Amino acid sequence: MKPEWRCGRCHHEYTSEELRALQHAQAVPEDTDPMYQHGFHPVCTCGYQFHRDKWRLQTEIEIGGVEILVSTVDLELNHGFWENENLWYETMVFPEDALEYSERYATRAEAMEGHKRAVGWVRSERWLVEKLG
Repeated sequence: MKPEWRCGRCHHEYTSEELRALQHAQAVPEDTDPMYQHGFHPVCTCGYQFHRDKWRLQTEIEIGGVEILVSTVDLELNHGFWENENLWYETMVFPEDALEYSERYATRAEAMEGHKRAVGWVRSERWLVEKLG
């Protein structure tokens, strides 16, 4: 069976049912009033809190007065479409709060290289030329 979820620290893989069975931690520990709590996150046996501890790279760039965010994250949820395809990471480029580009990867090393490529693409201003075409 194809893995659905993966810990961002120890890379233990879980089905959705196994993930739901894990202990859960309060999403915002400072929320003491049950009326205003923001939910709970599953906690891997290694102590990693899903959604809260996820690995990410972010680079902010300004070109021609346009603010651009290049963001690469550990998705934790497998986004691979095919049975033998596991895609755990994603890079996205957001100029002015709109998605311009995205790419997914199987490994953190690929994600780091993809982030570097996306930053280079944005800094070269090719994205603007391609957008205005």
